[in-house]
This record gives sequence, structure tokens and C-alpha cells, in this order.
Amino acid sequence: MSTVRKLLIVAVSIVALQVGGILWLGTSLPGSVFANSIQVVASWVAAASCYLAFRRARGLCQPFWLLLAMGLASWGIANLGWTFYEDWQRIPAPTSAIVLFDIPGCFYAMALFLNEEKDSPRLNSETLLDFFQVGIVVCFLYFDLFYVPSLRMNPRVAMLHATYSLTAENIILVILALIRVRIIQSIQLRILYKGLAFYLLVYALFAGVADYWQIFRDTPTGTWLDLAWTLPSLLAALLPALWRSPATPDSVPAKDSTLTHLVVKNLTYTSVPIVVVVLAARLAREWPLVCYLTIILSAGCYAARLALNQYRQLRGADALAARSTELAKANQQLQEASLTDSLTGIRNRRFFQTTIPIDAGQAVRAHQDCAGGFRPDHRDLIFYMIDLDHFKEVNDVYGHWAGDQVLVQVAQRLDGIVRKSDSLIRWGGEEFLIVCRSAQREDSPHMARRILSAVANTPFEVGSGLLCHKTCSVGWASFPWVPQTSDSFSVDAVLKIADQGLYLAKVRGRNRAVGFLPGEKSLEIDPLPASRSHSSESQFVEVCNQDASITSKVT
Repeated sequence: MSTVRKLLIVAVSIVALQVGGILWLGTSLPGSVFANSIQVVASWVAAASCYLAFRRARGLCQPFWLLLAMGLASWGIANLGWTFYEDWQRIPAPTSAIVLFDIPGCFYAMALFLNEEKDSPRLNSETLLDFFQVGIVVCFLYFDLFYVPSLRMNPRVAMLHATYSLTAENIILVILALIRVRIIQSIQLRILYKGLAFYLLVYALFAGVADYWQIFRDTPTGTWLDLAWTLPSLLAALLPALWRSPATPDSVPAKDSTLTHLVVKNLTYTSVPIVVVVLAARLAREWPLVCYLTIILSAGCYAARLALNQYRQLRGADALAARSTELAKANQQLQEASLTDSLTGIRNRRFFQTTIPIDAGQAVRAHQDCAGGFRPDHRDLIFYMIDLDHFKEVNDVYGHWAGDQVLVQVAQRLDGIVRKSDSLIRWGGEEFLIVCRSAQREDSPHMARRILSAVANTPFEVGSGLLCHKTCSVGWASFPWVPQTSDSFSVDAVLKIADQGLYLAKVRGRNRAVGFLPGEKSLEIDPLPASRSHSSESQFVEVCNQDASITSKVT
């Protein structure tokens, strides 16, 4: 059996008992006690239904149903107090007891002031301060609209005035609920506020009419008017039973921080202390000390709320800044990882592709800015293509782990001979590329000799105490290729020239370097000529121009 069906059976049973008590017990003392007890039970059934909705709700729906449950339960407690005076003491209830019937309105108002921007079931300090301010306003309304005027009235007029006050408060709550329905963004809260407005309107109409009728006609408890309090409570019990908690949290679209939105938001926060000041001014003559202390308390709550709001904003800004810093650091690390070879720890080919346009542009501009045939010193880019000789033998004899260790040691040795302004790049496999910035092409053979020596002079450790001797071959070329027309050859073209030098170094016997420099007619001939071979007992650096003549030789 569903929850709604069970609740309907309970509601019908309560109404049947109420009708039976009216018919058989009437307005007698047992009938009056029975009628008031039925009203209390109805309100507590509604509170229990709201509590069950609270248990299955999410987000702000949880505190909403909890506040409604507390409001309905407090109405039952207030009615118990009324029954005590009316039925057991057989005296009219004192006017001060009317404040008990103001407490439910306090909980309903709190439910209307839930902050949808914090869609969390936990009530933070700002919300609790708002609730405290609402309680202050409700107490002031009771004293200003009812208690103080009732001191100058007879009991009948005082009760009529109390009915006016309570009905007015309920109508105000209905208006506030409808305003919240209009401006709120959360779909679930909009549905809940519609249900609350409907219940409060029904209760205000039913209870207001019944109160007026009892006061004007001196009608005792135990008549058909008692249904005017029982039926709204049963309606309040059905609303949470019919409500279904969404499977997914309600998404609240972010509001734009426009000037109008900020003004409305701040006016909402400041309206409560303003109302307190206005009401306190009306009661200052009868209750000066209470009024002044309440104003101070309300102003303190408002100041504390602003301070907490600013504190949370500052913490949020600091957290956002820290998060942004962490994200920037993570992005930098990710970018660094994408530009670094994972095995050797040096730069990879992507780094070269990222930085070479800037380096090439600076080199080209340095040559173009020189007039009168003057060529600036140390403005060239020199590309050294390096390839280990017979590297496959290392993997075949010692294993791939040993091959990886050789590559790491080669990277460490080459890193020790390059300048901080240069770039050491793993080009692929056992190939490396050195980019010398702000260099002079006439001095390029010296760097080539250092590369050959760094690789060949010291054996490599391949594990288990074993050593392995390896050599390398080098090909190099300078950019711009032709200084007089610095933009005539692209970086890719110069890299192909350096790669051709590496190929010639391999052909000529390995463990040597071959570089190309353009001749006087470099713009008119093929930039990749065949060069005459030279040999030596020791390693040597051979520099070839486009006329295939030897310009220098280092032994």
C-alpha cells in the first residue's frame, strides 16, 4: 500500500472521529477536549509527514520540510496550551498565550528565507543569523500588533484583535511565498513554495472565518467549526506525501551579478533590521529598554552576517586564487612534460617545433638589420645532427635496457658540453639535435669536435659492471644558410643539409663530422653537393662548401 493511500485512510479516520465527536459529544467538556485533541493529532500527523519528506529530500528541500514540520508541531503544542486553559482550567486563555500561535509563522518565514545560492542541507552561520532576525521580527510583530494594544482592551476585543493579527501574518506569509515563487530559480523550491502558499491561504481563510464566528457568536469548541483547523492540517499532511524527491539534484542556473540583482539582494538583507527599527520606534514609550536592546541585537546580527559574508568571499577568492595557481602550475608541468623526452629528460622534437620559429626569426632579423655588407658576429643558428654508430648492436648484445642506459648517458654527456643558451633535443631513436644559438659559423667545427670526443672518449656503462665503447657521426649546417639573403632557405631546408652531412659522415666511415658552408655561388647551385672524401688515423672534422672543396681540416 502506497504512502499516499495510507495517509488518506488516516485523514478520513481523523475526519470521521471529528464528525463523530461533534454528533455524539457536542460542546460538552469531553466533546471540547476530544475536538481539541483531534486538532492536535491532525497537526502532528502533518508534522510527521513533513519529517518523512525531510528524510528523503536533498539540498535545500531538506531544511524546508524540517522547518514546516517544526511549524506544524509547534501549532499542536500551542493548541495543547489552549486546551489546558479552556477545558481543564475552565478559564479564558491569557492574551500572552497567543504568542504560541505566532511560533509556526516564525518557522514558515524561515523556510521562505532559504538561500538558493547555497543548495546544501546544512544551514550555515549566515542562514542561522537570518533566522534569528526573523524571530526578532515575529516577536516584535506580536508585541506591536497584539500584546501592547491588548493591554488596553477587554478580553473579547483582545481576542478579536488577535484574530486580525494572526490572519494578517498568514496573508503576509502567503504574499512572501508567492514573491519567492516568482523570483526563485530552483524548480523544486518553486514547487514547494507554491504548496506552502496554498496551505497558508487555506489555513488563513478557514481559521480566520472560524475564529471570527466563534468570537461574534460565542461558539464553544465541539461544533462543525472545529473542522476549520483540522482540514488544513490534513492538507498539510498530504502535500509532502504527494511530493517526490528528484533523482538528481536540482540545477540552479547562475544569476548574473547585475546592479539590479545586487540591489535586490542587499535590500532583502537590510529589510529585516529596518523593520525592527520601525517596530521598535512604535514601542519605545512602553518598552524603551527592550526596544533599544533589540535594535542593538538586530544591528549586531546584521553586522555579523555582513562580516561572515565578506569573510567567506575572501576565503573563496583565496581558494580560487590558490586553485588557479595550482592549475597554472599543473598546466605548466603538463606543458613541460609534453616538451620533454621521458627517457633522457632532455627536450623533444615538439619543443624544437615550438621554439624554432622565434629563434629563426631573430637570426633572420639580425642579418637583415646589417647594412653595407657587414655580417654580425654570433648571430647564427647552427644545427648539429648526431647519430650513434652501430647502436643496434647494443640492443642485440646487451638488451634494450642497456640501450636505454646508453641513450641516457649520451644525453648527459652532450648536456655537459652545450651552453645554457643552446638546446639539446632527442630527435628520435638514437638521433640527437643540438641547436646552438647566437653562434658564429666559422667556429662550428670546434663544437663538432667536442661532440665526437664526448661520445667516443669514455666507455658507457651497460649494467653488471660491463662497459661498451660507442662513437657517433655528426652533420651540421648554419642558419641562415646564405647571410646576404637570410630568408632564402627555410629551417627545414637547412636541417636537410645538416642531415646530408650526417649521411656523408656515415658513408665516410663514421666517428666523424661533416658540415656544409655555402660558397660564393650558393644561390645558383644545388645546396646538397657530393663532397670529396678525406680520411685520417684519428677522428677529424671535415667542412665542405658547395664547390666540394675542403675549407678546413681538424685532426
